[in-house]
Amino acid sequence: MVNQNLIIMSKSLLYSGVIGTIVYYLLGWLVYGIIFPDLAGGEENPLFILLGCLFMLLFLQYCLAAGQVSTSSVLALMLD
Repeated sequence: MVNQNLIIMSKSLLYSGVIGTIVYYLLGWLVYGIIFPDLAGGEENPLFILLGCLFMLLFLQYCLAAGQVSTSSVLALMLD
């Protein structure tokens, strides 16, 4: 039988990964498409940018989960 906490954690990681990807993509569009359009190189494929955002966030989630990093320690590093 599969551990119920593992299923809940997997759903949570999946949902946060999808939401984080959308937010990260929209922030990139805002910064590089609207505010600083001269910094963008030229012809970018939005699908590859979206996939890059997705895999980067999933990798970051995996690293934080594997290292058993708590939210308070991440906030302490960010505020330091």
